Amino acid sequence: MSEYPIIPLFPLAVVVFPDQTLPLHIFESRYRELIVDCRAAEAVGGLLPFGISFGRDVTVEREVGCTVVVEKVLTEYEDGRLDIITTGRDRYRLVEVFAEKSYLTAAVEFFEDEEEVADALLLERVREEYGRLSLLIEAESGMQLEDPTPEHSFRLALSAGLPPEVRQELLEMRSENLRLQRIEAHFETLIPELEVLHEKERRVRSNGRTKKI
Repeated sequence: MSEYPIIPLFPLAVVVFPDQTLPLHIFESRYRELIVDCRAAEAVGGLLPFGISFGRDVTVEREVGCTVVVEKVLTEYEDGRLDIITTGRDRYRLVEVFAEKSYLTAAVEFFEDEEEVADALLLERVREEYGRLSLLIEAESGMQLEDPTPEHSFRLALSAGLPPEVRQELLEMRSENLRLQRIEAHFETLIPELEVLHEKERRVRSNGRTKKI
């Protein structure tokens, strides 16, 4: 018997953050069974979260992931498929992975951030850069970022659409300040590139206009 808690495991090519809302379409039989087990635990007054670790099929590629719980079942299809809404909960590190059921399970060690003094100036700088990014995206596509005033690194990363590899780095960090520094570094590279692209496209549109004589 493992000294660590054992949870169902769902390898998926996404990175989930605590408190993130994640809709899922469950179609494989093994993951339908996983959801059945989670709902059965809830039916008797328990709560069985399952872990989402970055991976594909039955291959787990990163040892740090995040648990989610089923908040709502939107649709149950006649063939057993499900549309569900999940919410991210706790981060974990994989200790051991088991293949004893149709789906993987894992012994995990949960962790939280280390204690530190929050860097309010850093957060303000990153939020200002986020605002610049939001204006660029809106000017280019007409779309607005999801959260106008994100309050912490995970919300910033989620709303800004950071790539999976950067999200995974953030998930593994145990310091809010370090996560903000990483996001700031990403913005410092991304925003100038978008500004150059935006200016080039503006010039192309401008040159394409013909003057009436």
